[in-house]
Amino acid sequence: MILNPLELIVLVFDLICLIIGIYFAFLSAVFEFLFPPKPKSLWREIVLIVGTEYGIGRELALQYAALGAVVVCWDTNRRENERLAFEIRKRGRRAYAFTCDITKREQVLTTGKRVLETIGPVSVIVHSCGLPNHETLLDVTENADSFFCVEPMEKAVLSLFWLQEAFLETMIKQGKGHWVLLSSVAGIETHPQHLGITAAQFAVQGFSESISYNLPKKNVNVSLVHIYPFILPPLFQKILQKRISSYFGTIEPQDAARHIIYGMRRNRVEFSIPLYLHFLNKLLRILPKKSAFMLRDSFDTGVDFG
Repeated sequence: MILNPLELIVLVFDLICLIIGIYFAFLSAVFEFLFPPKPKSLWREIVLIVGTEYGIGRELALQYAALGAVVVCWDTNRRENERLAFEIRKRGRRAYAFTCDITKREQVLTTGKRVLETIGPVSVIVHSCGLPNHETLLDVTENADSFFCVEPMEKAVLSLFWLQEAFLETMIKQGKGHWVLLSSVAGIETHPQHLGITAAQFAVQGFSESISYNLPKKNVNVSLVHIYPFILPPLFQKILQKRISSYFGTIEPQDAARHIIYGMRRNRVEFSIPLYLHFLNKLLRILPKKSAFMLRDSFDTGVDFG
């Protein structure tokens, strides 16, 4: 195809603008990495944390409360959820517990309405419902409705759409908001056997990128956090598998929660814990797929999140 002179001028001009824009965007990213912006205040901000029964969700509730936020705890385990809220209130902070199954659209919408009416507009949503799954592809080939494929999608993916329906419009009207979506290593590198959780975590990344693209002018931020590895509850310890444990080490939920809040308060769009794994993954994407598979098998990272 031959361009006429005017089209050629427009194309050259667009390319020059694109190169300049990418150059300054890169410089801006490097500058923010070296000199992080001042963390935004969480004082009296209403923070909804989904999945507070144990692990990172519970630690996030405690640490957000310590920073002065009003914490709203959602979980299906009513007893543990209310115990957590009571513990936070004993420390002189505000916390509320709601029992909600986020895989049920009507429950999410009903509970969300109660939160808005009784507490106020939610300004931060932390989705901490990555679901560990020790079953493999060969374990469940006959039942398509098994835990293996349906529950990870419902908890990790479909629930995001119900939460968006319940809270996003209010955030846009308020002119502020922040979504924090927790993913695992399965969201940046596949594992050949853990099909259900891998597909779910990749879907979380797709949701994050899509909502980020549509909300920059609404003052609603989105942070996608890839977490690997950390200590799992005993029930899911067998999911964590590494040929050589010193490759990555481990991180406790308390430390993971601290890193998540640090990145969220500085409006980081996507990062990992440990931080270097995010850059390593981007680098590996450049390599041929076969070599990436070889590296994955060498590290034998498995899938872990909880």
